[in-house]
Amino acid sequence: MRLVGWMAETGFLTTLRKRWKRITILLLLASTAFFAIVGSTSTITPPEDPDDPVTIYLLMDDLHRGLWLPNADQGLIEYGFGDWDWYANNQDSWYHVFDTILWPTAGTLASRRTSARSEEELRRQFSWMQLHPIQVAAKDMQTLLESLADRFAAASNQQVYNSRYGMTFVPAGESYWFLSNCNDAVASWLESLGCSISWVPIRLDLQLAER
Repeated sequence: MRLVGWMAETGFLTTLRKRWKRITILLLLASTAFFAIVGSTSTITPPEDPDDPVTIYLLMDDLHRGLWLPNADQGLIEYGFGDWDWYANNQDSWYHVFDTILWPTAGTLASRRTSARSEEELRRQFSWMQLHPIQVAAKDMQTLLESLADRFAAASNQQVYNSRYGMTFVPAGESYWFLSNCNDAVASWLESLGCSISWVPIRLDLQLAER
């Protein structure tokens, strides 16, 4: 108690808070500069003339990257990848950026469904998203869909629904950080669908190759 009193009287705590704030700002600026220099955007090249083609949708919004996949006669289902605490538990205050990005944390597999069956319906329902249609082989798509559904089902006893995102989250069983983020997950899924993904040191975004 005496130590706490001394720190309060001498202004030590106030000085410490000010210094910590400056250090935090410097770390944020340094990490931003690092990602700007080293990180880049991967280019997606869809497969040419896939067998029995089916259309999937690469989605991009301010929060994440994901894939919409046709789910038999049930419309479309989206899968994405992110940080468990950030998305499932709403721990998205600015100071959580550091532990979310700079070192490995628990990842989450996210999902939501829509009855939309066409691109027009999908765009109307999710007007804030950038949606990029990609044609892939139906067999490859079905294999990916079943794999993601199995992963989701395996952790369903820990699932969390977050109304802020309108999505259900389960532990992914893998880490999330700047070397393994939503762009990397989607890139991996697209590769399994026959797409070519250009290599970059740190994948900060995705883009479709110009035709």
